Amino acid sequence: MRAVRLFAVVPAGLLVSALAAHAQYTSCPPAPPPPALPPSGADPASPGNGAPGLPGGDATSPGPSAPSSPGPGSPGPGDFPGPGSPGSGPAAPPGAGAGPSSPGPGAPSAPGPSGGGRGGGAAAPSPASGVPGGGTSSAASALLSGEDTLHWKHWWFLESAAYLDLRARIQGPLTPDGRSVATSAPRAPSRRAVALEVVPRLIELARSHRDDDVVASALLALGRLADAGLETDIDPATPSLAAAAEILASRLAAQNSAVAESAALALGLLGEPELAASLVHLVRDDADGRQLVGGGRVATRLRCFAAFGLGLAAQRIDDPEVRQWLALELAETLAEPASRQDELEVALLTAFGLCELPERPLVPRADLRQRAGVERVLSRSTQLRFLDAWVRPTRADGRRSTVVRAHALTAAARLADDCADPLRTATSTQLSDIAENRAESIDVRAAAALALGSTTRGGSHPIDRASRRTLLELVRQGQPIERRMALIGVAQAASQAGAGDDSFEGHSEVRRTLASELARGHSHDRPWIALALGALDEGLHAAGVDAGGTTFDVLQETALKRRGADDTAALALAMALSSRGTKFAAKAGERLERAVETTDDPDARGHLFLAAGLLEHYGLRPVLRKEVREQSAQPVRLWSAAVGLALLGDPVSRELVPRLQEARSSGTQIALAAAIGHTTGAEALAPLVALLDDPQATSATKAAAVDALGALCDLERLPWRHALAHGLPYFVLTSAFVGGGTGVLELPW
Repeated sequence: MRAVRLFAVVPAGLLVSALAAHAQYTSCPPAPPPPALPPSGADPASPGNGAPGLPGGDATSPGPSAPSSPGPGSPGPGDFPGPGSPGSGPAAPPGAGAGPSSPGPGAPSAPGPSGGGRGGGAAAPSPASGVPGGGTSSAASALLSGEDTLHWKHWWFLESAAYLDLRARIQGPLTPDGRSVATSAPRAPSRRAVALEVVPRLIELARSHRDDDVVASALLALGRLADAGLETDIDPATPSLAAAAEILASRLAAQNSAVAESAALALGLLGEPELAASLVHLVRDDADGRQLVGGGRVATRLRCFAAFGLGLAAQRIDDPEVRQWLALELAETLAEPASRQDELEVALLTAFGLCELPERPLVPRADLRQRAGVERVLSRSTQLRFLDAWVRPTRADGRRSTVVRAHALTAAARLADDCADPLRTATSTQLSDIAENRAESIDVRAAAALALGSTTRGGSHPIDRASRRTLLELVRQGQPIERRMALIGVAQAASQAGAGDDSFEGHSEVRRTLASELARGHSHDRPWIALALGALDEGLHAAGVDAGGTTFDVLQETALKRRGADDTAALALAMALSSRGTKFAAKAGERLERAVETTDDPDARGHLFLAAGLLEHYGLRPVLRKEVREQSAQPVRLWSAAVGLALLGDPVSRELVPRLQEARSSGTQIALAAAIGHTTGAEALAPLVALLDDPQATSATKAAAVDALGALCDLERLPWRHALAHGLPYFVLTSAFVGGGTGVLELPW
């Protein structure tokens, strides 16, 4: 994590109230409590609150839907199933309504139409055909806001970044702490180049461009990149972090909600305590917060994004005293009756779960000691105790909605995940009790099962053994959403080292159970079981444990018997995760080649391309090169092929960069920019910057170029949104997460 950095910010306009009192982070004054707000109902100042099809207010998750129809094509002779045959389509109980088609395989969100969406200006690609379709939703919203909450692609979309690990694999080695890519990474743009060539242009776009999508993209990119100059010896006259902070703060008052929300997120991404103070005022909706937005109430959606920004800032600030201050502000706001709105409460809980404090009690600094709520944030233990009012509410705590409680379980699991015993095991016991309690709602039980996977270990501790048994019982007997969350949870648990003589004793039993379920379980569960097996072995390999060949044999046998494009994709990813770096990699690659030959479904092919990269199977390099050459009209398919090829070590930029320079179609430029941002290195910097200065480039193209620069030049190991997305109960999302292409999970990463 970043060390705390103090810098002189010249207060100007809206920055005065937020920063004048913060010459040093240790003197941050307490924010006054927010004024009373209505306890429930839609917020008229918050466009998008309670979006159709999403849980809002007291709503719970949408109902499941029927499987979508299989993709085109016919079964082939390969060992992976081919498309268009029985068993195809996502898992869902029979008899429910049909869900929408799913988006690409973990690709970044596609841009939405200018003025109505966010981040690019072109309609999102249709997953089935790759042809741009209508509507304002991005590829992310097409997936996450759909009614088919049981599909495995939801989980893969949120978690794939950690498995792909693009930044480290494509640009260079990690720093010693393993958190980010080293600043000297051989293929990454230099910090000096970013500070001199990129940041000034982003500041100018954010300050003066007339298109809101371009401005929003520039603001988010500034949050990722504006601190590059601190690590270089550059001209003091060059636009700096202070200049970026000023423009970000000024845009909090933008009339366009997406612009203001991007500014709030970006302030958090900068990871500076002084700037976090501005977000505190927004979250509290106090007098200073209202001044920052130009007067009047702070919209609920903006308060949510400010809370997300605080959570991201806490992840980037090492100083425990600053984290304690942020956690206190969030806890006090959560305790206010006026905060009892699902959308706001969920955002506050999410941020609170990212403000990890030390396990040993931390003496508060002087300005916090007299505050009534400080006892809630003295240590990790007091944080978890505070969350009890949401995790296991009593009558005195009042009613908590299903969606709020599900996210409270996630927050508790995040705080307890890396704790020592008995704090971790006590949380596991609590989560296990909720997961087994049939009086709880189905969504709360499923969220508890998913959260339990992160607090449980694979060793011989009695509570870990009991928690694994709980998860395995849910795998065998639970309802569909419980079963699938338990599958992911138990795979995660068994692949984490625990206590005892054998720190991974649980993995054999878990693998046997999953293999048995794969052979005899419901066909709709097959993709989930396969991916759980792949994730289990991938985690064991990372820990240096030999997982053996059982998984490969089981997946191979399943692939020989099953048919369907959906199964094809999941089995390929599972086999790649399980086999990469082992003696089974070559055989898995041969089967992957046959799957590519016999699969026509565009979405399934995209996942196969990612599997080829994960597996490092060079036999598919010619196929991927051909896809990259020919798929400019299908952005998601192009992105998947480019990522797979880049993971194989191929210099993708030799193909993509010249085409970007020659392209004249805005749609082609947007597709190429998205692929370039995630798969190339320093050689792509100049062409992307040139698009920003090109008078012929459309606003949509410029927004896409800015998004690509943010991805290309950000040296964090994982995308900025990963902290928010990891372990998320995606089946109970509010519109601040996903809503019309502007939710936090739909923004460019």
